Amino acid sequence: MYICKILCITDSSLFNSLEDLLVLNLINFSPYIDTNHNLSEGEGCFIVHVQKTSSSKLGKTVKLQFKITQDERDKELLNVIILSLNCGTLQTDRSCKIITVTRHADIINIIIPFFQKYPLQGVKRLDLADFIKVAELIKAKTHLTSEGLDQILLIKSGMNSGRDHASHSD
Repeated sequence: MYICKILCITDSSLFNSLEDLLVLNLINFSPYIDTNHNLSEGEGCFIVHVQKTSSSKLGKTVKLQFKITQDERDKELLNVIILSLNCGTLQTDRSCKIITVTRHADIINIIIPFFQKYPLQGVKRLDLADFIKVAELIKAKTHLTSEGLDQILLIKSGMNSGRDHASHSD
């Protein structure tokens, strides 16, 4: 599904409404905003949360989260993405709009397959690979063991800002 492999469509003033985008049949979602830039590559984030909880035998729970952040002027574009993927919620943080996907089934059945079909090309592909490893550990219920939780914490420590980007060539 592609959403506009045309000019950079971050200026939502090009269209009067979300309906204009639908009428123009630009709703075939793709991670590409133009031929050179990938929205998720620059503005997306794959997050592994490990939180304390009293309801778990280990005292911790693991949750996955995928986010795309844009300036609030791109709210219409983010709404199209939510409609196209059929998952996620739109949140506001100061002058930013954020798509957030936290439902495990949506991450397993929609987000991961989407990025497997449309692979990331930059360094963020390494975070996606780690995110998928953690998703697989959760699916196998490995996160419910001490060893599995330790493995997830190790993977998490090397993701995003914890990754040594200098050791990876692109």
